[in-house]
Amino acid sequence: MKMSEALLSFSTLNREQQAAVTHRGSSLLVLAGAGSGKTRVITYRIASLIEEGTKPSTLLGLSFTNKAAREMKERVIELVGQPGRDVHLSTFHSLGLKILRQEYREVGLMQGFTILDEGDQVAAVRDLMRADGYNTKEFDPALILNQIGQFKNKLTRPKSSGNPIESIAARLSSKYAQKLRAMNAVDFDDLIALPVWVLSKSEEAAHRWQNAFNEILVDEYQDTNWAQ
Repeated sequence: MKMSEALLSFSTLNREQQAAVTHRGSSLLVLAGAGSGKTRVITYRIASLIEEGTKPSTLLGLSFTNKAAREMKERVIELVGQPGRDVHLSTFHSLGLKILRQEYREVGLMQGFTILDEGDQVAAVRDLMRADGYNTKEFDPALILNQIGQFKNKLTRPKSSGNPIESIAARLSSKYAQKLRAMNAVDFDDLIALPVWVLSKSEEAAHRWQNAFNEILVDEYQDTNWAQ
């Protein structure tokens, strides 16, 4: 594959950036300040790997917003042309959705499941609270939903505590999950938590996705949580 003129500007990278782009054989963490070119390093690294013969569809780049992912995609295409369109560049949640669409049976979903918006999520929690006798004016359903989401993001089993919000969320967490499954739906936090569960419980699924990508590149890694 012939390098594009943009990729030939590799020499414009400083020594540290070039070292990050060309590093091979082990994991690499790049620590640098805002505006120092971390995303540029990732896109050049992708271009470099493609130039070396790595199949574009086996490269996965993750960012935190759809806008950032689109910009990374555009930069990669500018560097390597058409092959750049086959690189998987997405948000963590988009990747989670991609996994769930293939592994939906593992988590009790049916094909064509939906993603509830925040309003529907709060409504579901409110219904569960009322069914259990909780005063939804005293305890805000949105706060309960947020706490359920925190349990998911920490990958921890919900536990009651002296905090009433945590205690209510712990009590309703499994019921909320059951309600969503009955609706053939997931919420935003499920897009991370459920794929983690699938990949940890199913050797077949873990093997399938482990072999799907040769290289994973994460932009803004410092902002990731444990589940991501």
